[in-house]
Amino acid sequence: MTHYIGTIYFLGKYRPLSVEGESLDEVMVELTRRAQEAPEEVRERVKTLWLNSDPRYGGQSNEHGSYGARWVQEDEPAFPHDTWDSMPPCPNLIYN
Repeated sequence: MTHYIGTIYFLGKYRPLSVEGESLDEVMVELTRRAQEAPEEVRERVKTLWLNSDPRYGGQSNEHGSYGARWVQEDEPAFPHDTWDSMPPCPNLIYN
């Protein structure tokens, strides 16, 4: 079964956020929900990623400056979540 992981990341500026799901749409809906009050740059990266997503690929990303969003077909994130615990959260991004 295909498993998807979506991530909003900040190239070291803030703690990244990852969500998982069994479909690309499920992951993109969850990323959008969690970014709804986040800075405009975050919302733009997620929106652009969703509009250009193509499930024929194994992953895609959209990045500008220190803000990025990506999805990938994987079983688990590249790094354990506790790797990022010491980093500050992005303002108004829903982490839980």
